[in-house]
Amino acid sequence: MKKTIFVLTVLIINFMLLQMVSAATPISSCTTINSQGTYYLTADIINSGNTICLDITANNVVLDCRGHTIDGILTQNTYGIQVKRSSSTNTNVIIKNCVSTNWDYGIYLKYANNNVITDNTANSNRKGGIYLHLAENNTIKNNIANENNYLGGILLHDADTNIIENNNANSNEFQGIYMYYSNNNTINHNTIKDNKKIGLYISYSDKNTIMGNTINSNNLAGITTSNAYNNLIYNNRLNNTNNAVDICNNFWNTTNSTGPNIVGGLYIGGNYFSDYNGADSDGDGFGDTPHNLPVGNNKDLLPLTAIPEVPTIFLSMGLMFLSLLKMKRKIK
Repeated sequence: MKKTIFVLTVLIINFMLLQMVSAATPISSCTTINSQGTYYLTADIINSGNTICLDITANNVVLDCRGHTIDGILTQNTYGIQVKRSSSTNTNVIIKNCVSTNWDYGIYLKYANNNVITDNTANSNRKGGIYLHLAENNTIKNNIANENNYLGGILLHDADTNIIENNNANSNEFQGIYMYYSNNNTINHNTIKDNKKIGLYISYSDKNTIMGNTINSNNLAGITTSNAYNNLIYNNRLNNTNNAVDICNNFWNTTNSTGPNIVGGLYIGGNYFSDYNGADSDGDGFGDTPHNLPVGNNKDLLPLTAIPEVPTIFLSMGLMFLSLLKMKRKIK
């Protein structure tokens, strides 16, 4: 009886999988997706003159480009992939494995909530790679947004409570990630480097959490705030000519807690700054003195040290142990 039930269960699962595969709709050119379901791209779309190439007007859609390219001609007010509504809507769309290049915006969400944008590449677009406007509760993860012009890589405008994680936002014309009037977002574990102006720009945006990011070699500054308050910024690695510009009231460390931290230390507290010159005499992975941000009055009270120094007492104990060990061997 158990064997029969098992066989029937396997058959049912296989049938459901076949139904899901057969229900997926192939796409080979620019189109409007106006019915819920799963869609996949079967070929590259090159040099499209459309205003919107893939316009997702239905809710509960999965779009899988399977690595194919959606390419425009760098025309103003054009969109590679768009999910746009007239008022705030839970659209529940998944966009994955797409390469969107040479549009005004590669991927654009407006009034679209509860979506997942994952494993896409949005490079070489006229204004920005991935743009969230009046869009909430979205997850933007594992994407590449490089070499975009004007605004930069990943843009949030009036976009709250989103998660931006594990993305690369590099070599953009202005910012890697830009937040404007956007609150309560989490920006974590992104790589933001080699941008021509600023790595992460936080403007008129409050109560965001910025943690675990690698922000290196951005030309003007790693992180810049403007009229942005009560943002929590910790456990980031900053290696720029100017690491931080903050004239607002933000927090640059959290409470001391168990790690590991972004530079391999045992505890999480503040950030690693390449321009911090303080010592770590007790070897706890934090500088002995706060790091004063060069622009503004804010401080990181628990700046991270890349290679924790070994306290003198531990060195002395180690040398004593080695001496005793040598003496023991001589006696034998």
